[in-house]
Amino acid sequence: MTTYIVCDTYGLHRGGIELHVEGLVKGLAELGLAAEAVTTRILLEDRRVSTDDQVVIEGIHRGSLMRLLSPRSHLRPSKLSVFTHGSYFPYCHFATMVRQGFFPGMEKIVAHNLFDWIFAETLLSRIGTIAVMTDKEGSDLRRAFHLKESQIFVSPNFKVAQPTGESAPKRKIPTGPYVFAVGRVEPRKNFQAVPSALAGLGVSFVLAGTDEGGLRTVMNEARSQETVPFDYLGMVSDTEKRWLISHAVATILPSYIEGVPFSVLESLELGVPAIVTSTSYVPPWEGVYYCTPTSRNIREVVTRLMRGHARIVPPQIPDERTAAFQLYKRISGS
Repeated sequence: MTTYIVCDTYGLHRGGIELHVEGLVKGLAELGLAAEAVTTRILLEDRRVSTDDQVVIEGIHRGSLMRLLSPRSHLRPSKLSVFTHGSYFPYCHFATMVRQGFFPGMEKIVAHNLFDWIFAETLLSRIGTIAVMTDKEGSDLRRAFHLKESQIFVSPNFKVAQPTGESAPKRKIPTGPYVFAVGRVEPRKNFQAVPSALAGLGVSFVLAGTDEGGLRTVMNEARSQETVPFDYLGMVSDTEKRWLISHAVATILPSYIEGVPFSVLESLELGVPAIVTSTSYVPPWEGVYYCTPTSRNIREVVTRLMRGHARIVPPQIPDERTAAFQLYKRISGS
């Protein structure tokens, strides 16, 4: 029996979802279990998938979900599961998002919500296990899509084994205190709110990650705030990322919507505060500071952190092997 973990961006990026896939495959392999990361296209074209196999869908790509669950699909795995990764937050909390105002990319969210309103309940009812990372997300999904409580499995985010060393980035960054952000630079991440939030505080903004349509807006905003040094590093290695996190005043993820990002766990593990928006599923761990996705509120939080913060004790979360074993037991029924 093979566990196929489906992720259409695997191999293209190395963000939170891709690291999650990587960790599950590695964890299952360490347990002596067959596991393979594949894309939807490969899975549908590959006739090796048997009725004894298990399929775990990582993240909600609505078109792919429709194809995988289509009656025309040859897939008849014994167990079908999905990790939602906070994908339905906009549907469950759309009223809150509307009150915060229109933001770039919201038209896509409205289209997704319309799709979910028509199809999601039917699609999700056909899935054996729906894995979420927090009780709050599970409760949201049960209420929004009338799911059975037995379908929901709370599987906390886990530690992914990465290099433990640190190395300063090859590219020189501004001297003095800085806040650090890492992730896909796309409109949803709202990184453009940071430069104006830091104006006059004597704090720089350092950003790393692949540009997916949001960098120009961030750079334009940074140029308009002449007192805020800004540096975009592009992709950085794992050891560079650890160095950048450990030397930061805080990490920041001012997303309009978010699940439970790995970068938050990495920050807390290194004893560095993590600033996230309240429009996320990040639990109230020690060291997490919530804000609204506005420059004014981000500024208030950064100002408070500049005065100091209590020692951070990292949250107790499982390693990848333990998490993979728990998921395997759940979806296989063993």
